Amino acid sequence: MENIELYKDIYTIAKPFVDPLISTILKPKLESLSAWLKRKKVENDLVDNFFENKFEEYLYRTYQNCYYLNTIAFPNEKIKLNEIYYPTTLICSKDHKRYKVDTINLDFLKNNDRILVSDYAGMGKSTLSRYLVNRCISKNLGIPIFIELRQINKENTILEELFNQLNPIEKDLDKDFILKIITRGDFIVILDGFDEIPTINQEFVIKEVRKFISKASKNKFILTSRPEASLSSFGDFQNFFIEPLKKEDSFTIIDKYDNLSQIKIADNLKKDINDRISQIDEFLTNPFLVSLLYKSYTYNRDIPSKRVTFYDEVYTALFKAHDLSKDGYKRQKTSKLDIQDFRVILRDLAFNTAKKRLVEYSEQELISYINQSKENISGISFKTNDFLDDLLLTVPIIIRDGNKIKWAHKSIQDYFAAEFICFHQKKEKILNKIFSTQNEAFLNILILVQELDIKTFRKTILFKLIKNYINHYEKSYKKFKLEEHINNRKAMTFGLEICFLQLENQIEHNEGRKIVWRKYPSLDGVKFYSTFTYNTNFFTFFHIDFYRQLIELLYSVYPTIYYNAFKLSTQNPKTITLNKIGTPERLNDNPTNNLNSASNFKIVNNEIYNCLNPRWTNRNRQVLILDIDKCKAQMDLIEKEIKKDKEIDILDGI
Repeated sequence: MENIELYKDIYTIAKPFVDPLISTILKPKLESLSAWLKRKKVENDLVDNFFENKFEEYLYRTYQNCYYLNTIAFPNEKIKLNEIYYPTTLICSKDHKRYKVDTINLDFLKNNDRILVSDYAGMGKSTLSRYLVNRCISKNLGIPIFIELRQINKENTILEELFNQLNPIEKDLDKDFILKIITRGDFIVILDGFDEIPTINQEFVIKEVRKFISKASKNKFILTSRPEASLSSFGDFQNFFIEPLKKEDSFTIIDKYDNLSQIKIADNLKKDINDRISQIDEFLTNPFLVSLLYKSYTYNRDIPSKRVTFYDEVYTALFKAHDLSKDGYKRQKTSKLDIQDFRVILRDLAFNTAKKRLVEYSEQELISYINQSKENISGISFKTNDFLDDLLLTVPIIIRDGNKIKWAHKSIQDYFAAEFICFHQKKEKILNKIFSTQNEAFLNILILVQELDIKTFRKTILFKLIKNYINHYEKSYKKFKLEEHINNRKAMTFGLEICFLQLENQIEHNEGRKIVWRKYPSLDGVKFYSTFTYNTNFFTFFHIDFYRQLIELLYSVYPTIYYNAFKLSTQNPKTITLNKIGTPERLNDNPTNNLNSASNFKIVNNEIYNCLNPRWTNRNRQVLILDIDKCKAQMDLIEKEIKKDKEIDILDGI
């Protein structure tokens, strides 16, 4: 009964928006297909408004699905998205223009047909996706198609997913019709969570998305993801990243949470933040960390100084005091596990699923993974179904989403996976393996490991990163004179691939990228996932790898190994001179490379600097470059720490 009333409410809210979409966008397309439908002998469906009704029902369901949001601050509650959404500001990587995404402004959609929103954990990408779906409907911008990419696989293609969302009767025509009408344009396809595609499915999904985009090229596409190299397959997408919150923004979000809570803590929380602003300033830039801060403060009225403390206190709050609004009422755990044993199983579950990039499961799949963790850890007894019930109800860090079950937020899975690593006897081998494979799916996990076990992190990840940087610096560009420009080049090119291409005629930025990636398949072997336009007919393609992403993520922890202020003059009006128009040139340290000629060298340096300024996590708005001398000093220090550890007899005195 409650669901029926809920649907009626959504119907009332959405009807003024849905009706114009149907009449102005969908109906003309249906009429233009009348001859095709007649040939298929289903013209009666058009007369009976069969297809029109199906899309109308789809729009109402889609609006409803994106009208509510699950949040860790209010587990097991349906929260209206507009009550908690704070306008996201997108920054274009091409020209650094800012676009505030609110009820009035969706300007970033006007000039870009293919958009990549790429940023790190907790910046609000999925929330933004759901907000855009409803704004597209309410602003009559186009018919939104919302696809969570983790659900796409060989058994469930994009077309199959659309077919299921539209929910038509079973007959062969329907899939042909869906594709036929989508290829006519005016759809806005939102592909959410590229980074959440299971590893085993990623290659297929990339091909499936590219194939769908090729067939439905007249539409707009928005892709969201954490940064990773596999995004090179979408080089024709314009990259945007999310502007970090300012303190005033985070305070507004805290007030929004407080308006929904029975316990009013906003005033005290904001006062405590102001008193300790230097301690937690970085965390206030991230919307998800702000929600964790609110949740943990609800529990113990204290402000954590570390990211991992946020997660720890939220877990404790959920486990020990599930409903703080009911005079301390605590739900009994069905599994009968205490807080520590429950956590041990949770760590194993998180790590085993994170390795496979699995954040969403059917109930049977999740039961299978829980059983696997149960077998891995002897001495802890419980019933699998009871543990699952606790995960969903009494310690709700995993939630139901339709017929699937998923982590309340991927960052929570990352946290418990990081705990698993830090408490495992083979933690150094695990970290060294992550570094050697350059597995970008573990980047957020590594940052959490750094806080949980700084000693092990320093002698594995940090040591290897610095060692590789020193090796790059000392072995590259050896045949060049040791001048300032050479040293700048060596410092900037660590973790960076870059390629230049000039075309005959001046063209628009977006069209240029489409032509380049379509016409020059030789670039496919170079994992460039972002582009920067130097001129309207001159393109710079660059790829930032695992090492470079680590450099940006670690700045707030190890600022002493970076240049204090690395700057180049980027106002040089000269253009790089390439050997041949239409042929890409890739940068390397070969003295005969045209890009290393005396006339090009400094200009290329400036272009590299532009590509690095700023990146996704660079909240200081400066290019972050490792200082070779400081890195050597840090490596010496870590080597001494390792030597001291070997000399200490831990058993002495026992």
